[in-house]
Amino acid sequence: MWEGKKSNDELARLLPQHDIFLFSDQSACPNVVLEAMSAGLPVVAFDRGSIRELVREGVSGEVATLAKHDQFSNSYPFLEGDYHTLAIKIEMVAASLSKYQSGARREAETRFDLDAMVASYIKFMEPRTS
Repeated sequence: MWEGKKSNDELARLLPQHDIFLFSDQSACPNVVLEAMSAGLPVVAFDRGSIRELVREGVSGEVATLAKHDQFSNSYPFLEGDYHTLAIKIEMVAASLSKYQSGARREAETRFDLDAMVASYIKFMEPRTS
């Protein structure tokens, strides 16, 4: 496990040495998730931020749903059961690791290819006719 900023060269060297990328942040656009997938690392993450848009369950990783909680009385959303759910998702990916690894890499190459992303943005921004 490692934390903090890494250079592109360090990422290219370190990511392939791992099997699964665990992610618990809620960044609006977690680039580290895309970087992990491009290295063939399936992602297991809590359902926060844009994770469901990035991780295709059963293909590039698994998403652990957080139990509902009162955000006003407890701003920290993780409960004991949430960690159990995350562990189950990790075991699912580990049991079919090669399938998830190839799926993660394929998703990075197809869904998140730069040309595909630009085309998606252009299509989204085009004026709609009624």
